Amino acid sequence: MSFLLRPPLSLYQNNRTVINRALSAVWLSSLVWLTLGALPAYPARWRAVIAAGVLTVGLWTMEGAFYIAMLALLYPLYHISIYVMVLFLAAAILLRPIIVTHFSQTLLVISVPLLAQVHLEAVPALLAGLLWGAEGGMWVGGLAALWFKLLGGMSGLDTDLGVLVRSSSSLSAGAIIDRFHTANSLETLQRLVEPFAPSSTVALSHLLQILAWGMAGYMVGGMVRRGWLDEQGLLGRVFCLVIGATLFVAGNLWVPVWLELQPETNLTAPGIWSAVMDSLFAISVVALLDGCYRLLNRPLPARRRRKARGIAQGRKTRKRVAPESPEPLPLSHKIPEPAPSDQDDDIIMIELD
Repeated sequence: MSFLLRPPLSLYQNNRTVINRALSAVWLSSLVWLTLGALPAYPARWRAVIAAGVLTVGLWTMEGAFYIAMLALLYPLYHISIYVMVLFLAAAILLRPIIVTHFSQTLLVISVPLLAQVHLEAVPALLAGLLWGAEGGMWVGGLAALWFKLLGGMSGLDTDLGVLVRSSSSLSAGAIIDRFHTANSLETLQRLVEPFAPSSTVALSHLLQILAWGMAGYMVGGMVRRGWLDEQGLLGRVFCLVIGATLFVAGNLWVPVWLELQPETNLTAPGIWSAVMDSLFAISVVALLDGCYRLLNRPLPARRRRKARGIAQGRKTRKRVAPESPEPLPLSHKIPEPAPSDQDDDIIMIELD
């Protein structure tokens, strides 16, 4: 199995930055494509060219892709209201350093309305907690709730998250245009803020729900970093996701009932069962994404080298064996002296004569 995993793991780990940037570029261009389709301002071919331009530039630099997407959205927002366009431009300029630095987190936040339509609104907070820790999960979860409420209020929907999740398919650009097209600057600000604070109790409900989404991501990120949970592997991480999803569901359903803004019938078995099934679906998707991420970042399996090992062994067998050095003689052994020869005596005698 390792020889099948090694090529894709090696490809990703050797080109990690390029592949991550390509995924973010595809994600951003898809969001631009869908947004321009919902806001009828550009012809179909212009929409395709703009999305392709965002994707192409994003493969090189995500900051450049962000600028192109921001400029492309100004014209459709102008058709809604010039004041909405100015507010969007001001927010994009002021938050540009944060957006560019945390681009993946930003994409998760702004994708919440689309994810809610397929019952995956809990994915941003839970996934951010696993990938970026407690602080990242808290910010992504809280901002996702705030952005979801803001977009629902602009569409004229009930901004209570329990209700908004069920009616997320009713989000439409047409309703936003109808509410803001004729509004002046003061009315624009009023219609943006009005859904959040018709009364102090409603404002408290919004605050607690935003905190509940943020705490769901914070709990997942904080618990998964614990040693005893990290050692449990997939089981420990799923346990963290279940705790986070429980906080998530409590914020959506229990907070408005506790504040007496929604009837207690929302806590009946069918409503709770539907929320539990949506949470289990979100947990499964997050666990799958986290498993893929951990698999791509695991150490490469060792490469088998049978052929190289056989060659090395053959070289060892052909290597010439060094001659053994003679063992030293014992000290008690005496070397015999050479016997005197007659030829030597004759030579001496001649010399004496």
